[in-house]
Amino acid sequence: AHGVLDPIDDQTLAVMRSRPVFYVPTMDIFEFLADAGGFVGGVISDPWAERSLSPKALAEFRSDAYSSMYRERFPNFDSVQSRLPVLRENLRRLHAAGVPVALGTDMWAFPGLGVSIEADLFVKAGLTPLEAIRAATQTAARSLSIDADRGTLEPGKRADILVLSADPVRDPKNLRLIDAVYKRGRRVASAKP
Repeated sequence: AHGVLDPIDDQTLAVMRSRPVFYVPTMDIFEFLADAGGFVGGVISDPWAERSLSPKALAEFRSDAYSSMYRERFPNFDSVQSRLPVLRENLRRLHAAGVPVALGTDMWAFPGLGVSIEADLFVKAGLTPLEAIRAATQTAARSLSIDADRGTLEPGKRADILVLSADPVRDPKNLRLIDAVYKRGRRVASAKP
């Protein structure tokens, strides 16, 4: 449930394809640790993401102390940064080889935004937006063995859905633009004004 920062060789890839394993790369955590300030700045530069955070959180994220804290606590950021291309290539290779890739996130800094951040990173790594959405829904449900009633929208399943105000296939960041939330087919929330 974390990405691999060393190249995955052909033998390992073959073993992963032959076994019931899922790859969950959690790209966001590596991008964050490679450059906390740049990563956080990129996220909060999206007006919707900025509006979804409290003024206190925004002030903390914008402070030099926030990114400096991570540079001090995780001094191997240069190593992580230099291995990001390998992390992205592993995702592309495993996906292309048919290893099920599930979207998961370890993004403590942005609860609620983590899936859209991770989906965007999947697309930047070479998957299509639709492949990233499937990784977050259908494949993620399969990875947790809950796909009998979740992960796809079809008769007999729970019907937990988000209604979005923009097309996430055009841009995975549009996963942030939630218009309504349905649980078990019933509307439970509307977008914030």
